Amino acid sequence: MKQLGLTLVLSCFVTLGSLQAEESEWTWLFDGENMDHWQNYSGEPIPEQWVIDDGSLHLTGKGGGDLATKEMYENFDLRWEWKISPGGNSGVIYLSRPGDAKPYMSGLEYQILDDSAHKDGANPLTSAGALYALVKPEDKELHPVGEWNTSRIVVKNNVIQHFVNGKKVLQLKKGSKKWDKLVSESKFTRWEQFGKTTKGHIVLQDHTDPVWYRNIRIRELDVE
Repeated sequence: MKQLGLTLVLSCFVTLGSLQAEESEWTWLFDGENMDHWQNYSGEPIPEQWVIDDGSLHLTGKGGGDLATKEMYENFDLRWEWKISPGGNSGVIYLSRPGDAKPYMSGLEYQILDDSAHKDGANPLTSAGALYALVKPEDKELHPVGEWNTSRIVVKNNVIQHFVNGKKVLQLKKGSKKWDKLVSESKFTRWEQFGKTTKGHIVLQDHTDPVWYRNIRIRELDVE
């Protein structure tokens, strides 16, 4: 009995230690208090349209510009919560290189959208959770507009995964034959560097509509 008790205690310590170690791997890109991890993608000061509002990072309207992380990331697990205004459109762009006129000229976009009211919601390829204009999300379950959704992007060894409210909705390997075909048949052929960046910024898009983000955190992943 004593041995069993000791085993249980040790097991609890190991589990707690593992959880603490895992939690320490996360970097909070936005914790509700400051924008220390962010900059305007253009390099200019962050405009007044980006505000901290009740623990969220809130774009109040047009003119805020695209907000980019100061650091660049290659293999990562990114998680956040978001809500959009009625009929609104935004996006989280990732693997975006610095210096382009727009971050989507190189980066990939996780679409943020009010599917019920915005015209892009009628096309699965441009609906919420999509790898914008390339891969549609499968079997997603969105919360009503104005309510919070949870999202996740995983990039590891060029394999891209999108999640909506805890469910994986798409997966694609960047650089695969399927990838090459999708890009060649898309509007992205006009941008030579699209999808070729292996390490880049994460960008919150100003698409002129009010949008809210909160609890944004990232964990860099080891690769074999």
